[in-house]
Amino acid sequence: MTHEPAPIVFIHYGDSKYLRFTLESARRFNPGRRVLLLGDAANRRYASLGIDHRLFDEYRYGDKVEAFEKVFQLIAGREFEARTYGRRWTHFNFLKWFVVENFLERAGVDAFWTFDSDVLLLDELGRFEAALGEFDYTVANDLHQMVGFVRRRRTVEAVTRTILDLFSDEAYLAAQRAVMAANPRWGFTIMRAFDAYFHAARPRVARLFNAPELFGDRIFVDALGAPGLEPFRQAAVKDREGALPLLLEDGAGGVYVERRADGERLRVSAVNLSWLDYGVMKRIFERTRPRRPPVPPSDGVDKPLRPLDLSTPLAYRLKNAVVRMAQAALQRPGRRGV
Repeated sequence: MTHEPAPIVFIHYGDSKYLRFTLESARRFNPGRRVLLLGDAANRRYASLGIDHRLFDEYRYGDKVEAFEKVFQLIAGREFEARTYGRRWTHFNFLKWFVVENFLERAGVDAFWTFDSDVLLLDELGRFEAALGEFDYTVANDLHQMVGFVRRRRTVEAVTRTILDLFSDEAYLAAQRAVMAANPRWGFTIMRAFDAYFHAARPRVARLFNAPELFGDRIFVDALGAPGLEPFRQAAVKDREGALPLLLEDGAGGVYVERRADGERLRVSAVNLSWLDYGVMKRIFERTRPRRPPVPPSDGVDKPLRPLDLSTPLAYRLKNAVVRMAQAALQRPGRRGV
């Protein structure tokens, strides 16, 4: 078993524009920790950032993977594929845990961190491991999806066994089909498998995102606009629906949220960039680059933090408008697409 600090593992297929932000930020804030991308040829170029790039398919082997491919099926409501990437997305999000298990075994890794590839890390993760000592892993939401810190490889092994058991249980699958028939936008996804594992095995878990009680003066912020951020001051963003927390920057790369009740500020250690326009992602990435700390004021009083602008930049608003106009033109009666 290796004695290196718990590595940070990202899994991603293709080359999304925001991927450079998340990988570079993870590397920058965790210089003494391996940052690994299980990816493909399309994103191999990010190895130049100091990332340990491995091909996902090199770890797609073994009896468990073969068994999964035999039993996997898409169980979803009639509107599910229109809202997601359908079968490919669902299949990949199950399969990746079998691939992670193989990587951990081959690399001799036990504890590790893992995040979706659109989570921007803004802190050194080692500072949190002592506080997580009593937990088996951290979760992202009420369905107990494994995200963040995982203490032991055997937990992943147990999760993949659960996935195989669920897809082999006809009574369970029949119940899922009934649920999806009543909820046409839903699907049987990896999140439901994690929830089933949690209720069967009862592991010790801690919610990582939007949990200010976990780390005291720091917080991992879930997708902007997701539930759980209501206690914090909200930003007024004209071109965006839904509430967004007010992100305050200190001019040196630090970002904070502020409680409504008492004005206490918590430093943001990570932020989920899901559902944000690329231009907003880029702005957050650029404003969180560590810079020389500002000179303390002579009177000893801290200068107020500045709100970080979360509105979509004008150039991207114009680009999005042009795309929408082109799509509308193609959908007009009598107009045929190419």
